[in-house]
Amino acid sequence: ISKLCTCWAVEVKVLKLTFSYKITENNYKELQETLEYEHKILIQ
Repeated sequence: ISKLCTCWAVEVKVLKLTFSYKITENNYKELQETLEYEHKILIQ
């Protein structure tokens, strides 16, 4: 259950970054890192 909650929290962050009005290079890097982290959680 802990991993599921973590995954949902990461997903919320991904969606927030994806649908933000303005995306900067830093936001893009943060999105990439967050997606990589989510991927690691999902394959465990």
